[in-house]
Amino acid sequence: MTSVLWRLWSATVLVFALMGCSAVDASAAGRTWFVRAAAGAVGDGSIQRPFATLAAVEQAAGPGDTIMVIPSPSGTAALDGGIALKPGQKLVGAGPAVAGVGSSSAAPRIANSSSARNSGDAVVLADRVEVSNIAIVGANRGGIYGSDVKDVSVHGNDVTATNTSCTTGFVVQPFILPTSVPGVGVPFSSGLSNGWAAIMVDESHTTTKVSIDGNFVHDANCADGVDIRASGTANITAQVDHNGLTRLRQDMSKSSLLAIGLQTTDTSRLVAEVDNNSETYIGTATFGDFGQADSEGLFENTAGHSHLVEHVDRNVFAHGLGHLSANCVEMAASNGGPTEEMTLSNSTCDYVVGDIIEAANLSRDATMILDIDHVRASHSTFVGAQPQAQAEPGDDGDCLLEVASGSGSTTSVTVNRSQFTNCVADGIGVVSNVVDGANAPVKKISFDAENSRIFANQLSNLRVASATQVSELDGKVENTDLSQSAGTLVILDNRYGALYSGHTNLDLGGGSLGSTGHNCIYGGAQTDVSSLNYNLEAKHDWWGNPNGPAPGRTLATGAKIAYNPVLTHATCGPVPPLGLSAPPASTPRAPSTRNCIDRRRFSFRLHHPHGERVVRAVLYVNGKVARRVRGRNLRRLALRDLPQGNFVVRIRTTTNTGATATSRRRYRGCSKTGPRNHTAPSRRRRSR
Repeated sequence: MTSVLWRLWSATVLVFALMGCSAVDASAAGRTWFVRAAAGAVGDGSIQRPFATLAAVEQAAGPGDTIMVIPSPSGTAALDGGIALKPGQKLVGAGPAVAGVGSSSAAPRIANSSSARNSGDAVVLADRVEVSNIAIVGANRGGIYGSDVKDVSVHGNDVTATNTSCTTGFVVQPFILPTSVPGVGVPFSSGLSNGWAAIMVDESHTTTKVSIDGNFVHDANCADGVDIRASGTANITAQVDHNGLTRLRQDMSKSSLLAIGLQTTDTSRLVAEVDNNSETYIGTATFGDFGQADSEGLFENTAGHSHLVEHVDRNVFAHGLGHLSANCVEMAASNGGPTEEMTLSNSTCDYVVGDIIEAANLSRDATMILDIDHVRASHSTFVGAQPQAQAEPGDDGDCLLEVASGSGSTTSVTVNRSQFTNCVADGIGVVSNVVDGANAPVKKISFDAENSRIFANQLSNLRVASATQVSELDGKVENTDLSQSAGTLVILDNRYGALYSGHTNLDLGGGSLGSTGHNCIYGGAQTDVSSLNYNLEAKHDWWGNPNGPAPGRTLATGAKIAYNPVLTHATCGPVPPLGLSAPPASTPRAPSTRNCIDRRRFSFRLHHPHGERVVRAVLYVNGKVARRVRGRNLRRLALRDLPQGNFVVRIRTTTNTGATATSRRRYRGCSKTGPRNHTAPSRRRRSR
């Protein structure tokens, strides 16, 4: 056997044999203890006479020790009763890698079939512990759980059949769900309950790092997959990488099901890198993919004055099973005015019953930002999409839904190099309806789609609908294919009508937001563009012929649609053409041990428009301010000792005219991505 863990175990056996040791000195820290299912009744924790129970090895092992679980044949009952680790300990399964291997071979298996010990959890974490290569084959509650623990690592484990007691774990915070009736919402005062997760970490006041890497979580009837929750004053940096989650089902006593769930409440903060994970067959189905489950692949939930930042890369999701609220990705700001940010890149979401991607800003005074790059969202399957769209602005099978229902809220979504297609409702739906009773408008809702294909969706490819007032609405689309739909390609619906007093820019070409046009707008079965009380700039676009839209292909009521000049040739759509193929399916793996060379000083060049000077710069590392600089003409910004591994650097600059620019790079080990830049022009005079 070639696994690193197997070689480690074999080497340990040899060392103990050469030393002639029959037991391990319990008084010496950093010792290794052995335990094996069905071992002899009288054991002392040595390799020759391992303990036979988890309780025995838990009692014997001290802080900083290693507990080695020796594999036992598949027909042997697992070590039962769970184990509570002490600070600095390592719980390691000897033998070959267990994640995703199956149950037919020998493996280091543990379980906890009763709540009598450790609240029913199979493994209870402590500060600075590591749990690796363990097969958890059943738990009354959680497979691996930690509360207010510092710097924990959970990797390479196989976790199944957890939460047989169906204990409630993650609770989506209370919110008001908007309907399509102006000002009317449905309150969910108790939130939504979920089953206790297979792997879960709760923090209420600690500053900590959490690594959950290379695990395989599967086949549970009342359990989330991986959940991380921050409350109180907690500050968490999390890495959730290369995990596979499949065949998780929702019990009828629970309200929703999360494959990977992140949550912040109160004044807590959570920054998470979520890379190379896969979630498949999440939920419960009774006919095809449809059933009684509110299933989520990746789920964010915020409340209070908390702040959640999540960077998702190379995620693979397929088959979200359940009812109209099943999603691949959902962001949900519940209440209290939180800040919630997500970047979603190089990922695929296929075959989902409800909205495939949701950015739901339901809280008063909340800020929500979603940045999508190189993502495929396809094949929503909800059969009642059209009537549902009349009742609720969402949960009807959109490829992407952006909804704002909290007064004073700000919501921003950008889409680049992406493909949204074959959805039973809208390709992109942008909807606002304040339902919190404040009688005040949404502060701002904006969307920006570039170099993408949003085509062949059933009701529309782009819908913008406002049921109540919005202070500022910005929408920009360029170099994007909006062609083909069984309905209308672009639907603009301002029900607030003549009472609307906000500031609106809808720019599909030649408008104030700077769109270059070059969109493909043709092939709607009903019509191409329909607008109620919203003016639209749609110049320099291709309408299927060199003369622009044919009579009857654009309908405007209380609005103007400006489309001249038009493109005279079909030079529309993404530039360069999309090469969207599915990234390779994620498989659990052990984390790499290869080290990067630490560059002790990083230097960044500060760009600025011609004739202007950079006078302020702020550098963020993983969402935290690392350095602030002011000067008359800043040209470079240096920082020492950036972290190892994966991290994100964002630099925000301000010029002497007030113009701002943001540049973002993602560093992975020894490599980095190219910069992603965003510039906002000045709205004031240049200072001297």
